[in-house]
Amino acid sequence: MTKVLGFSQGITDFGPADFAREVKIHLRPGGAVAHHGMAVHRANPNISPTRNRRAFAMGLMGVSCKVDEAAYAAHKREVALQHQKFAITSA
Repeated sequence: MTKVLGFSQGITDFGPADFAREVKIHLRPGGAVAHHGMAVHRANPNISPTRNRRAFAMGLMGVSCKVDEAAYAAHKREVALQHQKFAITSA
């Protein structure tokens, strides 16, 4: 596990009104959920002292999808800064 922020973790203005509109989805072991890539999503911390939480993420894009070069460059800079902050090295 790393402390690098990704996906919805960088949202800083999520407040009480947003929490009130949440839709909870409870998964059983081995369960799965699919959602739109722009959907804000989160999970409470895993507090089990004996079990890990594993996840798999997959992104699908249509052939018409275009890369926003400025946003991608900004994302890469932010990840690099977070890696430096948390002293994460690449393998």
